[in-house]
Amino acid sequence: MFSIQIPALHGRYLRNVLESIRSQTLQDYEVVVVNSGGGQISDLVKEFGLKEVRKYVKLLEARYLANGESKGDYALLLDETRPLRRDALEVLSRDFHDMIIIGERELGDSVWVRAAQLDKENMMERLRRYGYM
Repeated sequence: MFSIQIPALHGRYLRNVLESIRSQTLQDYEVVVVNSGGGQISDLVKEFGLKEVRKYVKLLEARYLANGESKGDYALLLDETRPLRRDALEVLSRDFHDMIIIGERELGDSVWVRAAQLDKENMMERLRRYGYM
């Protein structure tokens, strides 16, 4: 079972992320959200029926808390702005390693978002070119 761990501070794209998790082709997972942002995030976590740790902490401690609450065999640390593609958990379950790099996409359409996306695509291409993927 996967434990999907999400530190949440702003929650702006959290609904998109949670919907991407709910629509996974592999449904063997739990989700732990560490809420450092407030009531809107709590409402969303309750709507989706997920486990919540509500504590105002910085990112590193939020990751630690999420890991402590997780019961799964494998942990997927997921940013609150990174929705998963529909088969992500299925693909991950096929070939387990100690650590896996997952390509990600930015949400939004500003100049900065597009620049960040180009940077991510460049990094993934370098990893492929040098045989890490």
